[in-house]
Amino acid sequence: MLKIIVSLILIFALTNGQETFWSACQNSNGVAPDLVESDACSGTLCQGQRGTVLRAEVTFTPRQNHNNLEVRVYATILGITVLLPSEPPHDNACNNIFHNNQQQQCPIVGQRQYLWIIDMLIPQSLPALSTRVRYEIWDGTTEVLCAMINAVLT
Repeated sequence: MLKIIVSLILIFALTNGQETFWSACQNSNGVAPDLVESDACSGTLCQGQRGTVLRAEVTFTPRQNHNNLEVRVYATILGITVLLPSEPPHDNACNNIFHNNQQQQCPIVGQRQYLWIIDMLIPQSLPALSTRVRYEIWDGTTEVLCAMINAVLT
């Protein structure tokens, strides 16, 4: 019995202390994702190639109803935070929201879990770098969702 208890404590300590490639934003009023997944991401970072499309799936549960979902993506380059361009239709998360495996248009309902599929072109004009990328969804006035991603661009 003691071996089982020690094993469970060790497993919890190891998995609880692991860093992942994403985290909740500091100083944010938006919810943190429930889960972020991407084939380009594993362990502690995502690897993206400039000029290609990065695909990610973000599961989240908004606190309240929202009619609009504007996408904002920021990267810190040489110490300066820059808003990255989002190409239509991916500048509007309403175009890529799913609930119960069915595409959903806005409005979204609070306390219901959604899947946001991100297909973002990584601009060729960005330098090759290692940075933290901030993904946000805004409803026009309120931050709905915020996640930080550790990224390496080549």
